[in-house]
Amino acid sequence: MSKRRHFASALGSAAVAAAIAASAPAAVAEESGHWEGKGVLVITARTAVKLEDSANHSVSVTEWDGAVFNGQSKSFLDKARYQVAAPVDTAGARDGYKTFSEDDGSKVFA
Repeated sequence: MSKRRHFASALGSAAVAAAIAASAPAAVAEESGHWEGKGVLVITARTAVKLEDSANHSVSVTEWDGAVFNGQSKSFLDKARYQVAAPVDTAGARDGYKTFSEDDGSKVFA
């Protein structure tokens, strides 16, 4: 499979995953508004393709996985799994999707 076709497949998979995540019901938290916490992330996958339309132009999709901890000693998003999928275009376009998963299966999307 060519790099271009592999990358297109990866982008398609990321779009499908984002659509599924967006359609899932989000957790309803007792707390609303301001949230304080700390998190840690590691890169788990990265796919990049160099484009020939201009010098030094590339597009990539990076996935991170980690955890967040509530800084206010509350249960909301304390020790929750933290996942990020973000496409990056060196021409300037940036976007991304974040999912926080609680032990009980509830999810928060950002």
